[in-house]
Amino acid sequence: MALSRRQFTRVASLAAGTLLTGARDASAQDEAPRPSPDVVRALKPLPGAPPGIAADERRARIEKARRLTVESFTEPSPAIDQPFA
Repeated sequence: MALSRRQFTRVASLAAGTLLTGARDASAQDEAPRPSPDVVRALKPLPGAPPGIAADERRARIEKARRLTVESFTEPSPAIDQPFA
């Protein structure tokens, strides 16, 4: 079975993420939770909620993101989908 580079990268990153997450969870169980520093406990919440985004502004932002994506799109290299030799 030949793996493309894209497939290999996907499998390798999933495996690495699984290993790292498992190692972090195992080490976290051994440690007692640390109290928050005084500086963090002294923080006050920001007053008031941030203003919401209107529906028209949201649509404009989405359209701008689409336009910028299309403008910056480049064709992928043919070597990306070739299997390893």
